[in-house]
Amino acid sequence: ACEVCSRALSDCSFLFDLFLAVTMSIETWGAEVIYLLTGQSARSSGYQGITPALRSLRLIRITRAFRMSRLFRSVPELMILVQGMFQGVRSVCTTLILLILVTYTFAVAMVQLLQNKEIGAGKFDNVPTATNFLLMQTLCGFDTNYITSMVYIDPLSFLFLLTYQLLGSLTLMNMLTGVMVDVVGTTAQTEQEEQSLKMLKRDIADVVNLTDENHDQTVTAVEFAHMMQNPEAVRKLYEGGVNVLALVDYADFVFRDTAELSLEDFVETVLQFRGQSPATVKDVVDLRVCVSKEIARVDKTVAAASKQ
Repeated sequence: ACEVCSRALSDCSFLFDLFLAVTMSIETWGAEVIYLLTGQSARSSGYQGITPALRSLRLIRITRAFRMSRLFRSVPELMILVQGMFQGVRSVCTTLILLILVTYTFAVAMVQLLQNKEIGAGKFDNVPTATNFLLMQTLCGFDTNYITSMVYIDPLSFLFLLTYQLLGSLTLMNMLTGVMVDVVGTTAQTEQEEQSLKMLKRDIADVVNLTDENHDQTVTAVEFAHMMQNPEAVRKLYEGGVNVLALVDYADFVFRDTAELSLEDFVETVLQFRGQSPATVKDVVDLRVCVSKEIARVDKTVAAASKQ
């Protein structure tokens, strides 16, 4: 419940439920109100225009199915499938366009071969009819009896139709299946990576809170050392896929130029030590900058020692 009634109008869930309630009220009481206002009986034979019009309002019931979208929050696999469908729209459309082009090409050839023959009547009379017939055969399954009868009547047409079946049904449709499987697999991997990343960020924040002595949401070198001595903190980092040993070795470089790190900077630093993180151009540039700084630091130290 909202403390201020006006805030309810900014709640999407409340507006959606309100819309469903209003449409259900219109569906239930709308017809009766119209009948009363017009003075007609609900079963009057001379008033047939309202009932079909109101029946169309029953299509609003379909909107109730949208409430099932709340299931996606509790079942992430459903969201992964839906996202995969949306991301695979372009690949699916491209494959279907290729299928239509192949179908049109074979339709032209089949019309030239069977246009004036009895076996092609009603199926290959013209190019649009032939294209529709071949496309339906691909999407709904080939008529084996029709193809078998063509062997004895027109072997050349049989070879063309069989070639189209190999290209359209077996190659392109299986390619479409493979594309959807690859897209859904990639989406699932990306979604799992995002979820694990969110959990790791939350665990890192919890780790910082365990060892934050002054509660200022920053991490100093001393607090980092205490963190690495805390078994609970080390366990959370290890379960998140962080290379704890490499993080400890890198700590000298992290706190050499700064006395403390903010929580956001510390989280980003720790995320770089995930074992599953691939090397990027930024990592190579950071390595180059780090090496350059170390060389400059060594040069200064050698120059100061030589002066003494």
